[in-house]
Amino acid sequence: MKKAWMTAIIVVANLLAASLPAAAGEGRDVTRFYVFTGIESHSKVRGIDGEFGGETYVNTMLSLSRKLQKDVYGNIYYLHSYSVDDGDTAKHAAGANVTRILNKHLLWSVSYSFTDSPERGVVVTFPESDNDRFSTNLVYTFNPEEKEGVRYISTTRLSTVSNFSDQQAVSEKIAMRAPLSRRFDGELSYRFSYSLDNSEQLTNQFGGKLKYKWTKRNRLALDVLFIDNVYENNAGDDTMVLFSMLSMID
Repeated sequence: MKKAWMTAIIVVANLLAASLPAAAGEGRDVTRFYVFTGIESHSKVRGIDGEFGGETYVNTMLSLSRKLQKDVYGNIYYLHSYSVDDGDTAKHAAGANVTRILNKHLLWSVSYSFTDSPERGVVVTFPESDNDRFSTNLVYTFNPEEKEGVRYISTTRLSTVSNFSDQQAVSEKIAMRAPLSRRFDGELSYRFSYSLDNSEQLTNQFGGKLKYKWTKRNRLALDVLFIDNVYENNAGDDTMVLFSMLSMID
């Protein structure tokens, strides 16, 4: 299931984007609690029987974020994904990550996640499965001083199952972000992903994001991601739409 980590990647990225600025000027003893809720729709998913179709999920995530020391931040999270089509749990995911701001251009993070997917099979047949992964990210902002115009950001990601035996993949994302108004921000991106253990390209991903600062503690986001699957025996291309709200609770 190559798309299994996709939701968690987007959710954690949104969380970091909100939590790092909020914690930047605070002391080490500040802990923040976040609640993420979202409706996620895919145009194509596939099970072990080879059948495929669209599916919609309701995602809920609880997270604790804390400034550990100067320029170092940590958070832990639990994510529950519910399949609207199956009327059953699609997966449970839990993880932790630590992020360090190296300088005004560069930040580095390391993450661990565990995903448990129970057996289900109304839309397509999915067997029970679980896996755990390590990943690391380098995020480089080319022009961090830009406040009113477009900022250009590169994200390099390396991920693997925790025993480093297989599912080793690397990806590179290039994004353009810009404020559209006092409350709206926009982003366009392209991500290339490549399997190191199979020596093949996995996907081309073309994304768009619109964020709305609803209140000081609540942000709405609309993510649209077109996933061009190019790995061998793939189920075809997929379009993902995710509408979400991220809330900070004291």
